[in-house]
Amino acid sequence: MNMEEKLLKLHSENPDYVVILQACCAAHRRGQQEAVEVAERYGYAEASWLGFRHTDVKLDTDDFKLATGLPKRLNILTNMGFLEISFKSNSSTNYKVVAVDEVEKILQERERLQHEYQPTERLEIPDDLFNTIAGYDDIKALIKRALKVERFHILLCGSPASAKTLFLLELARLPGAFYCLGSATSKAGLCQVLFEQQPKILLADEIDKFQTKDIAILLSLAETGIVREVKFGKQREIQLKTSIFAAANKIHGMPKELLSRFRALFLPEYSEEEFVEAATKVIIDKEKADPELALYIAQRTWQVSKDVREAIRISKICETKREVDLDIQLLKRYTERSRLI
Repeated sequence: MNMEEKLLKLHSENPDYVVILQACCAAHRRGQQEAVEVAERYGYAEASWLGFRHTDVKLDTDDFKLATGLPKRLNILTNMGFLEISFKSNSSTNYKVVAVDEVEKILQERERLQHEYQPTERLEIPDDLFNTIAGYDDIKALIKRALKVERFHILLCGSPASAKTLFLLELARLPGAFYCLGSATSKAGLCQVLFEQQPKILLADEIDKFQTKDIAILLSLAETGIVREVKFGKQREIQLKTSIFAAANKIHGMPKELLSRFRALFLPEYSEEEFVEAATKVIIDKEKADPELALYIAQRTWQVSKDVREAIRISKICETKREVDLDIQLLKRYTERSRLI
């Protein structure tokens, strides 16, 4: 594996180590320059330099764990072949960057490439996309048209039983799609995904639960396609052509400027007929259940819940109508009691 391949692997698997390696290159160059200046000042024939120590590596970060663990990480970079131990004593260890000119050139090239979006191949939409979702044929058609253009954003709003997440999970089957949950997404995690994976499709479930610090990323991505991050005192930026498909139970309290970036569609709750059709279809397709049993589960579920997810849960643990009846009785008994608590 040559140096470029090793650096690409490091960038993909351990991006924090790339930042440390860049700081090592800077320490290497400072040490070299200081050695040259000392040699000129005192008239030495040539500059002599033992290498840099971990205290010479300057990381502009408030990540205490990363900073205090620097000696160990330098040893890891040495084992990986990016650094070499140039001097070692009982009190200190000195390092030099292996092939520092080449490493710096590759790192600079990687920084430049971060500003350029590498387009994915033309998206192939499978014929069975959304087959597990009953109804909403007009919305299915709109989303399929949106998938054929760049940067078209759609927000699906409605109750938990209106198939919003089912739409996103179907879209998650497409190549280049990344699914994230608003209640469990951090700014650092979202940024890292956008920089490293450059998804063509971002699926933002529970977008109404994204934290304020995450909204800024989505605002910029939706409006301009630009994602910018400042980390360890260095700024990086990338231009993406990502389309965002989002879902929310409610839009009350969401920033108006974010809502204006989306085509917002409000999904009504299923009627009983629509619910039975949708639940039956999902149970057959996802759980491979007997069609007759799937229909029975859907019909009985409507009596206790309007959520297709509940029908799926019942189908996972019930293999006969008798078992379905017993489970429905349990739900009736304990869900009714829970409302009194």
